[in-house]
Amino acid sequence: MTGLKCIGCGEDHFELFLKSKDRLQGGREYFTLQRCLACGTVFLYPQPSRNKMLEYYPEDYLAYAPSQGSGTFARWSLTYGVAKQVRAVLKRSPGPGKVLDVGCGGGGFLSGMVKKGWQAHGLEINPRIARKVRRDLWLDVILADSLDQAFTDSTFDLITFWDVLEHLSDPRRALKEAARIARPSAMLILSLPNPDSLEARWFKFSWAGWDIPRHMWLFPRQVIKKLLEEEGWRVLEIRTFRGRHWLFVQSFRNWLQEKKLPPLVYKALMAIIGSWMAQLILLPYFTIIERMNKGSIMVFFAQRE
Repeated sequence: MTGLKCIGCGEDHFELFLKSKDRLQGGREYFTLQRCLACGTVFLYPQPSRNKMLEYYPEDYLAYAPSQGSGTFARWSLTYGVAKQVRAVLKRSPGPGKVLDVGCGGGGFLSGMVKKGWQAHGLEINPRIARKVRRDLWLDVILADSLDQAFTDSTFDLITFWDVLEHLSDPRRALKEAARIARPSAMLILSLPNPDSLEARWFKFSWAGWDIPRHMWLFPRQVIKKLLEEEGWRVLEIRTFRGRHWLFVQSFRNWLQEKKLPPLVYKALMAIIGSWMAQLILLPYFTIIERMNKGSIMVFFAQRE
């Protein structure tokens, strides 16, 4: 790690934070997260190549197949989640205007914005998903792995990174490029895992937010605020209102797997925690921690300087 510096603070003192296999797909390969001793930024080291990283995103990855959950309640939950995103955006950037969703995945958010009169554009690294979204939803999606030269200066009124920045090899460059293609006073909405959340503390290394090796960067709140300001964005508000039950269930699953329970016991507990009844019971908990801004996903609302 000679010569390596933290992109959050510029320091070069690190410690081994976590060594783990890919819990989503399994396999024998181990990955390591390092932690900056100065600012607390956690990052994957070494980073796999671009082509290698694509192998870690299965076809049923949530961002690509969000509707894979079966049943009426699962479909309602998906629809409600997208509507919640759109409402949060329109409350702060009523528009309409021109929106870019970086890492648009299945295109659900962009479809919601189109219904509200916005001109929607997406950027996606997965060629199969980009083709599918263009074909099925008739959305303008560019196949690219970065914003570099993908769009001209001062193009968009709104740019969103929904759970994307942590997947990028160079988050600072992405924020800089976003500022370049944003119009004056444009809005940026950025959601990413919150390593200071209550669930990260409770579940510790079982917390699903670490998601090795797909999550290459995890920033404390003050670090990402500093990065945004240094790259031309003024932070207006920080909220936690995403993740909720799904992320809780994934963390609970990881925790159970470490206990090596009998298969029938494991399946029974997962069925209980994943049920709609459990989601209703946990609703007050999620409401309280979100008001405390201690949820597992933090959302930054920023404006172009």
